[in-house]
Amino acid sequence: MATKFSQFTTGIAPVDATTFLVGYESVANTNNQYSKSDLATWLTSGAGAITTLYAADGTIGSGRVATVTDTLTFNNSSNQNILKISNEVCIGQLASANGNTTVAVGLNSIATGGSTTAVGSYAIASNGNSSAFGHSAQTAKIGALVIGYYSKSLGDYGVSVGYACGAASGTAANVVNIGVTSKGEGANSITFASNGSATAPTTANAFGVYMTSNTTPDFEVIGGAGAESTLNSSLKITGQGYTELHDTANTTLTVDWNNSNIQELTGLTGPHTFTASNPKAGATYILTLAQTGAVTATWTGVSWPGGTAPTLSGAGKTDVVTLICYDATGAGLYYGSATLDLA
Repeated sequence: MATKFSQFTTGIAPVDATTFLVGYESVANTNNQYSKSDLATWLTSGAGAITTLYAADGTIGSGRVATVTDTLTFNNSSNQNILKISNEVCIGQLASANGNTTVAVGLNSIATGGSTTAVGSYAIASNGNSSAFGHSAQTAKIGALVIGYYSKSLGDYGVSVGYACGAASGTAANVVNIGVTSKGEGANSITFASNGSATAPTTANAFGVYMTSNTTPDFEVIGGAGAESTLNSSLKITGQGYTELHDTANTTLTVDWNNSNIQELTGLTGPHTFTASNPKAGATYILTLAQTGAVTATWTGVSWPGGTAPTLSGAGKTDVVTLICYDATGAGLYYGSATLDLA
């Protein structure tokens, strides 16, 4: 009995292995039935196969737009993610991005928290606005940036650039480390290392350069009043090198050497005892004494030529006293000399 196609009923779910399709094969002049598996084979292999995106190589034409409203995921044969795109982007086997606008690229890379980026196998960025680039680069701090193999930052807003760069144990904020194994830990500090084995200075507000030693900086600037910076080499200056004159209306012989190595004291008259603070052994200090009357000075801790202190010149005169500190204990011990009666 012949059946017209219009007489076939609509499909009934579910479509299973017992469901067949019918068709007419014009070359063999035969009617045929096909199972679901027959159809899948026909679509993907053999003569007349249809190349699809799912089972074989294919080309997506130019000008095509694919809109993904949920998550697009590609897995490998072990059902492990190798590409995942949504608000998070993961590229690489077992890469994981969890959080708004996070990106993880590389084997086992992990980006968590808002706006984090981890690039490199085993790279980890796990706090807001942080980024880690390089194999096993890691940071779990807010706003941190680490770049380099095994680089890390253990403080908020830190920056580490270089192999194994970053503090080993410090958690201070705003720490910058640059160079192989540079490991400064002081808050708001910057450490450069080029010798490959810098230790972890903990000085805050310091800028240090380690080239020949991993414990002593070749050059270090420490900020703040009374701080002491260091240069561990000879210094050649083209131009002037000088200590700024500290000019005060000090009417006593009490001085703070942190103000300057050269100080001018004005309006001196009457009896005064020399008292100094913050002396440094080996330093040379100069005092310019402008006098408005007779001055009787007691020079505690100062040794004079012949054991006799100079008699200052008096009203309208200026005397210059030079002091070489040989012991920084207390107010300091000095060798003194004087140039007197400068009108």
